[in-house]
Amino acid sequence: MYFHMSLEITLENASKLMYEIDSKMNEISIPGDIRHRVFFGLLHLSLEHFGSIVLLSKNRQFASAAALLRPQYEATMRGLYFHECASKHEISAFTNGKDPLSLKKMIDALENSEISKKGTFSNFYQNNKQFMHGFTHGGLEQIGRRYTNSDLTNSFKENEVKSFVANAQLIACLSVCCASIVSGKEDLALEFLGKYGNIKILSS
Repeated sequence: MYFHMSLEITLENASKLMYEIDSKMNEISIPGDIRHRVFFGLLHLSLEHFGSIVLLSKNRQFASAAALLRPQYEATMRGLYFHECASKHEISAFTNGKDPLSLKKMIDALENSEISKKGTFSNFYQNNKQFMHGFTHGGLEQIGRRYTNSDLTNSFKENEVKSFVANAQLIACLSVCCASIVSGKEDLALEFLGKYGNIKILSS
């Protein structure tokens, strides 16, 4: 559905989601234990990345926006991992500055958890990992989109922008729904699913 919309409409819809998230997330209460504080902190970070992706894209700073898709996704996956899978020792080590497991190992653990249906987390990662890695770390995906035939300029295709913005919306909705359910606001999760549950994974 997203490829039939103009870029302007796609970004306007993403902006509406961003503002609705800002409004609705004020209804969520956060438990004080360390597992929940890590969980909600990481999802909050992920949602901030989403808002930045939207604002940067509206300002046509597409490379910087695309570079945030992996951090947005990784913050959500880390949050879910620490809530669902991590031991108390892992959480303590993380909050004391030790590096956590790799993203791939977290995704594998989540796939084997009670919250996963087969492929829930790994499909997105497999479809988008090259794009996310290349844009975050300044790979050929970034360099190749800084030239036209004769000029050094922003040369993103419209469908590429619509694709990563749609994927950012998908991650944001996952974050909101998970945060809502954990805080006992299942009605809020259902509200977001009813409005935005038709967002599809788009391969970049």
